Amino acid sequence: MPMTSTNLEERMYLRQVWSERLEEWRIEIENALCDKLQIKATVRVRVKSVESLVAKMRARDEDSVITDLLGMRIVVPFLEDVEKAVGYLRETQRVLELDRKASHLNIREFGYNSVHLLIRPEGIEKLQLPDGCSAVVEVQVRTTLQDAWAEVEHELIYKNTHLPEESMRKKMAALNATLTLSDIIFQEIRDKQRELERRGHETFGGPSPELTNADVKQLNEAAAPGPGLEELLRKALSAHNRHDYAAAVTAYTDALKLATEANLRAILFNHRGLALAMLGRNHEALRDYGSSLQLDPNNGRTLTNRGMLLRRLGYLDEAIADFERSVAVKKGVDVAGNLFLMAQTYQEKRLTSKALEKLRETLEIDPSRTEAKELLRQLLTQS
Repeated sequence: MPMTSTNLEERMYLRQVWSERLEEWRIEIENALCDKLQIKATVRVRVKSVESLVAKMRARDEDSVITDLLGMRIVVPFLEDVEKAVGYLRETQRVLELDRKASHLNIREFGYNSVHLLIRPEGIEKLQLPDGCSAVVEVQVRTTLQDAWAEVEHELIYKNTHLPEESMRKKMAALNATLTLSDIIFQEIRDKQRELERRGHETFGGPSPELTNADVKQLNEAAAPGPGLEELLRKALSAHNRHDYAAAVTAYTDALKLATEANLRAILFNHRGLALAMLGRNHEALRDYGSSLQLDPNNGRTLTNRGMLLRRLGYLDEAIADFERSVAVKKGVDVAGNLFLMAQTYQEKRLTSKALEKLRETLEIDPSRTEAKELLRQLLTQS
């Protein structure tokens, strides 16, 4: 018997069950993309409304089935993230169909661009979906710009009975082309950043430094915390020093929820930034260093740590600026160490005279610094 509006309304109680199960799948997929693949993904889900479902059932061919009763949209920042998300779905879900919507367009055409998949998550067969609806979830994977275009296009064209005139259609095509080009450029910028980071790691070593005795001393000298906070600080330092950086981040985060004194919070943000950098979560680390410096602009250790991370990411001028600010602070700062870091960075910029100047300043303060002597010898030999 054909499905009618009345029949569907009688089964509305099941719609809540479908929504709850779909939300469980959303959380599972979003957590995997964000935590395992380190993609900044936003995942949204929806169950088609009764009115839309009835209209679609009445319009469909007798032999066709409806595949979009349950929908999921995954929005990611970059083109490469689309491919990573699609790859994850193909590895972890039963994918029945995959359609790249723009693949049929020729080089002169621009149109709706997205990857659509039909997946069959585990347990979907138990949801008692209406007759004529396939037991699948339609998944759309898009970049942020593709999603913005699709939303606007949907309002202007799909939902509108009056189609734009020719001049407006040309403008829309030009706008879509601009968004498509922007996606490509953003990806190129990200690729360039990765190349700079790779070069930085090859030149300057691994991730940000671990806690030093000075770091621990700085934390111990901060305002005395309460009993609960004191336990969290011990937990954070213990995890950090045994290289369990994920646990350290969690403990620092919990400590920040309890800490109220600005100086202590500045130190905690700095330490969490160190742990995040060790996990390769560089932009989060930079954000924490920034928060630390907002609370304490003269925190020399934070300036040094941020400078080293910026240097490894290829932001050499910004790194030098942080090292210079750290040297100016002086108190609680390894001045000779920062001067040597500046010398290394100037060397990377091929500013040999500036590098030599900073090396001589380094050795005036610490004549025994072996690595400074070695770099000075290398530069003098080259010149």
